[in-house]
Amino acid sequence: MNRLNVKDYPIAEIGSTKNIRPVTKPTDTKMGEVILEFSDDTSVKDFGKLGFETENKGASMCHTAVYNFKRLEEMGIPTIFKEQVADNAILAHYVRVMDPDKIDLSNIRTNRLFPVEVMTRDVITATSSAATRLREGTLHYAALGLSEMPTEYPVFLPMTFVDGSTKLRGSDEYLPWDQLKELACATTAEMNQIQKYILLTTQFGQKRGQEIGFIVFDHKDEYAYDDKGGLMLADVPLALDEITGALVGPYSDLDDFRNGTFKVFQAGKVHDDDAYVNGSKQLFRDHYDAIIPEWGIVVKKALDSGVPKDKLPRPPEMNEELIHLGSQIYQAHSNAWTGEKKFDVLPLEECVAAYKTFAQNTYELR
Repeated sequence: MNRLNVKDYPIAEIGSTKNIRPVTKPTDTKMGEVILEFSDDTSVKDFGKLGFETENKGASMCHTAVYNFKRLEEMGIPTIFKEQVADNAILAHYVRVMDPDKIDLSNIRTNRLFPVEVMTRDVITATSSAATRLREGTLHYAALGLSEMPTEYPVFLPMTFVDGSTKLRGSDEYLPWDQLKELACATTAEMNQIQKYILLTTQFGQKRGQEIGFIVFDHKDEYAYDDKGGLMLADVPLALDEITGALVGPYSDLDDFRNGTFKVFQAGKVHDDDAYVNGSKQLFRDHYDAIIPEWGIVVKKALDSGVPKDKLPRPPEMNEELIHLGSQIYQAHSNAWTGEKKFDVLPLEECVAAYKTFAQNTYELR
């Protein structure tokens, strides 16, 4: 590990979970370099940074990201990753970020962010944005490969569904691919290349998940053009903040769960002993939904009406025991996923069991 002194490079942008520290800025013709510093912060429901820190979250996210970057590059997917420079930071290629609503990108084919967030979905849970869109009628079940509207969740899809949303607007907007293609000023060949890359990433995630007994329900990625016009992965791949998923134990294929009862543990709603815990920042989302369900609704309405994030209503303080349990799960997941016991915590299945006991004893079923 090349130990650059991260603090020598001032923060240019404080993100909800990462700090951006430019080393050299990108130009019209050449990529720069940037340090991506993973913080211990958490963001849910498009609110932005919440007012608590989860110990070693940044370091565990970084550890998982570096492992995944290297595996995906071995599979032929170019990425922004250059090297790890601290326990919670990497050095990466740095491209220009241009707002497609303000700049015509049609003739800017190199060295910029692709302004679309791309997701794949294999399992639709009751709390996922896809389930919300199904209920609202903005996503049709046939688009997911289903012959009828789901009446129960989760739903295991017959094949991976590739979804997309805007990236640089105040809140994510799920749009049809023709509109996202036009927004990004992308060619059909480029859209197909991105689909190829994210499906390969999904296949890797499902294979690694099978090996450790963890199902990736969905995950998101971002892409960018390099200084020669080629596409590269520009997001943190398959780290716990970028996915939803559950620890389920050994399995050989998602079809193992298709015909049986599959319950997802949800604080305040589903406390069954045999329900599977969605071990990601979903734990924090579920906490707010259990103690103050109206908060997420108010935040969404405020964002839709143009309220800036710094003016949004703040949630109550996070439960300290939940923060500790979340920290343990982040670290244990990184140990399991990478196969390297970097963090001194209990195995993932024991951390998840401790959370389940906590939730059963803390939240009132509604």
